[in-house]
Amino acid sequence: ISSFSTLLKKSSTNLPAKSLKYIDYINTGVTDMSGMIDALLQFSSLGRQKLKQEEINLNTLINRIVLAFEIQVKSRKIHWVIGELPIIKGDYYLIKMVFENLISNAVKFTNNREDATIEINVKGKTLYVKDNGVGFDMKFKEKLFGVFQRLHRNEEFEGYGIGLANIKRILNRHNATIIAESTLNEGATFYISFKE
Repeated sequence: ISSFSTLLKKSSTNLPAKSLKYIDYINTGVTDMSGMIDALLQFSSLGRQKLKQEEINLNTLINRIVLAFEIQVKSRKIHWVIGELPIIKGDYYLIKMVFENLISNAVKFTNNREDATIEINVKGKTLYVKDNGVGFDMKFKEKLFGVFQRLHRNEEFEGYGIGLANIKRILNRHNATIIAESTLNEGATFYISFKE
């Protein structure tokens, strides 16, 4: 679909502006659908992927992830608060995916804040990622970790609504839990507990 609509646009010099706009809509829809299919395939593969247990120094891992985001959003003012994090056992690649998703969400949902604050820390034995972004209404918290469940419109914030579902699935495989707390327009906090 994408190939033929692109060819149609290139080969048609006399198409009205409205028709060209429709072709752009087609290409946008194809791109979105391709992204959703890739996300579903990734979600599906997480259940079959064999876990490689190893010690993970979360201080090192989180600092690498934050550095990558700082480079991407250098035009923004983000205050990072990173506490002393533990060493845990798990699959490095999958745990990295968990924190990349959570930090990516914190960066995304604080986009409208002039002074964004993102905190990654430990409270007791529970890890948390906290932001001062748009937050969400807690009455929808049951939908939060579902596949393709979104609490914000795509025009406000991009995404497919599968990141948190991936996180929950990864953590379930690590015998860990995740819960979220939020106040609308005041930010969100995601708490992760690894069972020993």
